[in-house]
Amino acid sequence: MESSHLSRLAQMDTDGLLELLASQVSPQVTPGEPERRRKFAEVWFENRKRQIRGVLCADGKSKLAGLDDAGDKSALVGAVADLLAAHFSGPVVFTIAALSVRVGLTRLCAGGDE
Repeated sequence: MESSHLSRLAQMDTDGLLELLASQVSPQVTPGEPERRRKFAEVWFENRKRQIRGVLCADGKSKLAGLDDAGDKSALVGAVADLLAAHFSGPVVFTIAALSVRVGLTRLCAGGDE
C-alpha cells in the first residue's frame, strides 16, 4: 500500500472510516444514507473486535510497542494492517487497521468501546 494512502486513512475521522468500511464490506448499503452506512459498519466492526483483539493485543503487542508511542499514525496503520492481513483480505484490512488505531490500541486491547 502506498504511504500516501496510509497517511490519508490515518488522518480520516471515525465517521469517514466507518463509511469507507461499509462500502467495502457491503456495497449494497444505501449510498444516500450515511447514518445507516456508519451504523452498519459499527456493528460489523463490533462483531469482529474479539478477533481483532486476538491478533493485535496478544500476538502483535510486541510488534506494535514502539510504533504506538512514536506518533507516526501512518506507520502504525501499516503495521496493524500487516498483522491483520492473515485474518482479513483486500482493502478492508487497511480500513480496519485505521479504525483500530483511531479507537486507540490501548483502549481496544483493554476491552474499551464495547
